[in-house]
Amino acid sequence: LIQSGLVSQTIVGEKTFAPRVRGTVLIAEDDIDVARVYQRLLHPAGFETILYTDGQQALDGIKQHKPHLIVLDLKLPSLHGLDIIYFLRKNKEYRVPIIICTGYPEFQNEFEIRSYPKCEFLVKPVKNEDFLQAIEKHAPPPPKPEELPEGEREKTQAEIQLEEDMEKARGVQAKLLPEALPDLEGFDIGTFYCSCKEVGGDYFDIIPIDQRHTGIMIADVSGKGVSGAMVMVMVRSIMKMVAPNHLSPRDTLIEVNKLIAKDMKMGMFVTALYMILDEVDRKLTICCAGHNPALVWRHKSLSGSYMKPSGMALGITSSSVFENALKEEVVQLDINDLICVYTDGVVEAMSPKYEEFGEEQLLQVVSQHVNKSCEEIIDSIYESILAHEDTAPRHDDISIIAIKAI
Repeated sequence: LIQSGLVSQTIVGEKTFAPRVRGTVLIAEDDIDVARVYQRLLHPAGFETILYTDGQQALDGIKQHKPHLIVLDLKLPSLHGLDIIYFLRKNKEYRVPIIICTGYPEFQNEFEIRSYPKCEFLVKPVKNEDFLQAIEKHAPPPPKPEELPEGEREKTQAEIQLEEDMEKARGVQAKLLPEALPDLEGFDIGTFYCSCKEVGGDYFDIIPIDQRHTGIMIADVSGKGVSGAMVMVMVRSIMKMVAPNHLSPRDTLIEVNKLIAKDMKMGMFVTALYMILDEVDRKLTICCAGHNPALVWRHKSLSGSYMKPSGMALGITSSSVFENALKEEVVQLDINDLICVYTDGVVEAMSPKYEEFGEEQLLQVVSQHVNKSCEEIIDSIYESILAHEDTAPRHDDISIIAIKAI
């Protein structure tokens, strides 16, 4: 994660600004993933942040930036957090509230911590709710509108307008997803979509091909927000045009890839899983372009497994490399067999302890509710994801399709 001083898109030692500034929070934390969670919580609350992963550099940053509040891990490289607290206690001009987040509860009774005037001690893994409560307790209050500079007031109005525009865009995108599911004889089908932003990069569709064949598509654009949504619209339009011409999902994705690869921005791509259902022979032909595997539940054996035909993501290259990598697999569906496909927002949903939901837990939820309808199974999956996330922020869109032979 650290390359040339960069942590993802955060520059160590430089300020990361929030839309409405309540103050500056210096984060001294050597676990980059944990630090980024702190930033994601602080920025929407109106704080700018400065991140350091080294104790001595954090102390130098305190002297340079004079933050309003410090989020401090104790066991840091170069300089221990207790030494930083000692410096702050001895130098009043730098003394600000501290939120200590550590995995070592035994430090709570240290003299430097007990004697510090404004200090909150939290033991890792820290719940988001506890972290935010500590921040609100010790941080400067948000400014009143009349206290903002003229430029800030104008910016606030612009943000309000942007929020309204994004909400309209969300409504438009929602209409691009299937409004009603087809009546597939001998099959139950359910779908679910939830964007983690106003607009997202997930896409799914149910595309009629002929009287006995139906295409089922689920995809995930590498970018999120507006850029991801724009690519999603492009992929949807091309799929609608190409899919009715093929009874092979592999041939469909090859043609789709040729059309989108030439216009795809460098660094962006689309993972996709496309299936064609034969309602008469009761079989699914599956093709996977770098997407998450399909979960296949067999009623006869009361067991489930994951199926992932080989293939690379759409939009990376239009050469024969894509065609050569793409394979098909056929699944024969018996009564009460189930197929569940999804985007990575499902299995990568994160708990407050930074644990992913995972394929194993997804399979467990499906096995517990497999006798229900597809919509009820999906509801159970989403409820389990919400319980797993608890107070952790969501970082990705979630889409699910379930198909059951009845």
